[in-house]
Amino acid sequence: MEIEAASEESGHTQSDKGERLSFKDLEVGRGHEALSKIEEQWVYLSREYQAVFLGFDFTRPVGIILQKLNEFVAEHQDYRRRFGELILEACQSFVVIQRLFKFDQQNIDSARESEFDECLMHYFLRQEDREKGLPEKFLSKLGDAIALYSWADPKDYDDTTQALFHIYKAYSNHKDQIELIRLSLFTLKQIYPGSPEICTTDVLSEKLNDLISVAYGRWILVDAAIHTRYDLVDRSAHETNQQQRKELVGSLLDSMLEN
Repeated sequence: MEIEAASEESGHTQSDKGERLSFKDLEVGRGHEALSKIEEQWVYLSREYQAVFLGFDFTRPVGIILQKLNEFVAEHQDYRRRFGELILEACQSFVVIQRLFKFDQQNIDSARESEFDECLMHYFLRQEDREKGLPEKFLSKLGDAIALYSWADPKDYDDTTQALFHIYKAYSNHKDQIELIRLSLFTLKQIYPGSPEICTTDVLSEKLNDLISVAYGRWILVDAAIHTRYDLVDRSAHETNQQQRKELVGSLLDSMLEN
């Protein structure tokens, strides 16, 4: 899903109150067939949702955004899978940006965390050779964060500077993000009361474990992620193991009776 930065040169728009998502690519005559009204509505709602996690302006309270998506999917059930994917993409965006700014909170090294902050500042202020002399671990995390912005060329100074602006803004919105993820995980369990179809249970478990790791200390989000993992992954695995045990015991009993 493409989230575009606002700029006059690229044809995007910017509001007086701040930078909002562009919907220019929804217009006819840009090399694509016109989207259906339903698809256009989905794109609009999904971009408003992603704006919370990518440092663009968004509507508060964030529950309103989720409510609109819920109402849309209730009317258009064929978007259910894409809704689930959207939630997991948002969780991943949160994880990537949190990892850039923070180390694992369970093993905090204040000196190293400060070093990463300094690296970000050095990178942001440099005009040339921005990556020169910076730790590979930092550059890897930064690259993951910049990659969230499909329009940003990692070798282009203006693009990376614009992406960094949104990354910083996204990080400052972490309270709204935590609330929206918490509500979204509850929604995910509602639309997928069993094991979800959007990915394998192993992939889902990994994504939720990543979320739990970066959310350490923000217990309302940790609890939400743990409960979601239990409902959509662990419970299913437990029930499968129980069924397999019952079948094994039944097979053994049948064998004993036959003998």
